[in-house]
Amino acid sequence: MANKIMHHVVIGSDTFEIVDQYAREHGVTIDSTLAQSGQAADAKSVGDALTALDDRITAIGFEIVVDSNGNATIVRSDMVNTEEVSY
Repeated sequence: MANKIMHHVVIGSDTFEIVDQYAREHGVTIDSTLAQSGQAADAKSVGDALTALDDRITAIGFEIVVDSNGNATIVRSDMVNTEEVSY
């Protein structure tokens, strides 16, 4: 299934139409609530949720730091990569 999608990805305004058409033709349900197990997540909803989480973390004096390997750590904003906080 992933190969079919990859062969049809287009940059620009046609992308949404192609993905929407594929979803309709193949019975894919897109979950914008991010609460349904086994469903495809809506990309905008995921982005909005991650932005809201980042805003809340920043508001309480922490920030998310991503290293060159893609590993994310939450640190106190006034520390320079010396104090990690687990969650």
